[in-house]
Amino acid sequence: MAFFLSRLRPVASAYIRLLTSYAVAPRGKINISMPCKLARIIPMMSDDQMLVRLIDHDGYQVDQVLQVDIEKNNTNHRSDIKINSKPELMQDLRNKLQFELQVPMHYDLDINLEDGDVQIENLESRAIKINLLNGSCVTKSLKAIFANKLQGSTISLTTDKGNVAVESVYCKSMDCKSEMGLIRLGSCHDSLSGSAEIASRDGSISIHVDAHAIGNVDLQTTEGNIDITVPSNLGVSAHFIASHLELDRKLSLSNSVCTNDSYNGTIGNRSSQTTSSVLNAFARNGTLAWHRVTTREYLPILDINFIV
Repeated sequence: MAFFLSRLRPVASAYIRLLTSYAVAPRGKINISMPCKLARIIPMMSDDQMLVRLIDHDGYQVDQVLQVDIEKNNTNHRSDIKINSKPELMQDLRNKLQFELQVPMHYDLDINLEDGDVQIENLESRAIKINLLNGSCVTKSLKAIFANKLQGSTISLTTDKGNVAVESVYCKSMDCKSEMGLIRLGSCHDSLSGSAEIASRDGSISIHVDAHAIGNVDLQTTEGNIDITVPSNLGVSAHFIASHLELDRKLSLSNSVCTNDSYNGTIGNRSSQTTSSVLNAFARNGTLAWHRVTTREYLPILDINFIV
């Protein structure tokens, strides 16, 4: 026990010394590129200061391997910041470091990690770009989520009032929820062999289901509308509930069983139906609209840069 207590004291003191402070402008962009196990980014209370801490897997100070370059532009009150690991970074430290960054909440981020995880909380950035090879990304309390492409084994997106807009999704399973925000997913395709659950209480949902999305897809909104587009050659086994149904005249509904506002059947081309997949769509107080489009027709109308 005595050994354990003596081990804690230097860890705690080293952790305090790691609050390395840098003077910065209220707004700007930070480019982060390093091999670390975890990168956590949170806002600063002050808008003219940035704090950095870097510890190894034992909790000891290793900030000597950090290279921080700050270029301040006093004309537009911005700072361009680059944070990298120095070339002399010891090989046995790679992918074992824990990096924490506290920045003014309006800073843009460009993050590149090898095998590490990223956590981003409570920022109001104009743009956040994250490139991970094998890590996980967790965001919390961001105003909105806009992305051109999300790819990974499992993807989870959650907002309270913010909108979610993603152009392309490549994953085995997906969970996307918003209390009041709008959800717009461009293409769910490639290896969506597990399931996708998209839910919004008061917001609307828009999704394009690709021909290669063979898993189950669940769409739910209590007060909003659901808009679904499918390729012209795709057949979907569907179960849906809506107060009002709009079906593209180019699409057929076959093998249908209707009871009040509930429908079961096959949407689209029966010969290309994937029997193992089911699309459930529930808009109990809204409109459910099905559209048939070709890829050429769909891409020009995809606009994910919406703001409410």
